[in-house]
Amino acid sequence: MAPQIAGQLLSWEEERRGEEQNIDHFEWEAEQHYQWDHPGDRKGLDRVVADYAAQVNKSNNDFREKLKGIIANADFVRKARRL
Repeated sequence: MAPQIAGQLLSWEEERRGEEQNIDHFEWEAEQHYQWDHPGDRKGLDRVVADYAAQVNKSNNDFREKLKGIIANADFVRKARRL
């Protein structure tokens, strides 16, 4: 069972990193386009950055919940093997 849990953890980490890179890419792109379309508008750019910060926060929370599920499953298996 340990190899399955290790595989789940690796998949979780790969998925988390991929999502992080995806958000970072789109944030960079949005920042660039906003700066090109609205030169010197710092407040607007700050709103764009804040929107992506909220997405990052939501993504982190979602992945934290997935990790909790993996850990709970691993703990259940560990306890069941003791019986």
